[in-house]
Amino acid sequence: MNIKMHDILIKPINNIKLYITLSKVSFSSLQIYNAAILVMIIRNALVFMLQIALWYAIHKSNNDLSLPYIINYLFLSQIITVMYPRASGRKISRLIATGNIVIKFLRPISIFTELFFDNLARSFYFFLVNSIPLTIIYYVMFKQLPHIHFSGAIIIFCLYSYVLCFLFECIFGCLSFFTYSFWGIQSLEYALTGLLTGKFIPLRFYPQWLLKYINILPFKYMYYFPIEQILQHEKSVLSTFDIFAMLLYLLGFMLLLTFAYRKGKVCVTIQGG
Repeated sequence: MNIKMHDILIKPINNIKLYITLSKVSFSSLQIYNAAILVMIIRNALVFMLQIALWYAIHKSNNDLSLPYIINYLFLSQIITVMYPRASGRKISRLIATGNIVIKFLRPISIFTELFFDNLARSFYFFLVNSIPLTIIYYVMFKQLPHIHFSGAIIIFCLYSYVLCFLFECIFGCLSFFTYSFWGIQSLEYALTGLLTGKFIPLRFYPQWLLKYINILPFKYMYYFPIEQILQHEKSVLSTFDIFAMLLYLLGFMLLLTFAYRKGKVCVTIQGG
């Protein structure tokens, strides 16, 4: 069975109305879970305030830290966390476990196209319901709004990070073709994104021996670099190496996803799926 890269990644949009419909359905479905969304908002707000309290305590013992930078970094990290496509791998794993992935094989729309636009709707929804309360908390605590900056280049970079995270999620989801449980795979994914992306702590505070390895890996482009670009920190200028590495990682993730999906699909076919 011949599977080409354009069959599993987002195809040229020949029918934009169809993709918009997919996003609208996903956005509307989220409004059903009002209680769960409220709990999530409260949880994220508590996590944000706890992180601020912890960094205040650290700042008292180390005045060299730039507290405004840390607070803005934590704020953006919380927003990005709820926006990024975190459910794609789990959805793919569930489809594989139930056997419904076979139905997706038969549909004219790629499963990854469907997941991508589903995630766009989810990201927009979670941005709306989380950014407003977090911004209010920020303003109440510091009597000012977060210091963030946007430009065309920054938006493009953020979109790149979003796509990179989506591909990363899908790759881990496709590993479920070859395992009995997604739990272990997901634990590894959470460990990688939690430790190596700068999700919780800015990478600049990591020890130099660890940064040497992180700087040659793609994970810093998921959280740390987008946040640094939005904050326009003096050390956040992209180099030629960064641009080249970003393109290389994007291509590498696409090829890896293509390979994993192709092998998984063949595996299902051989087993009679």
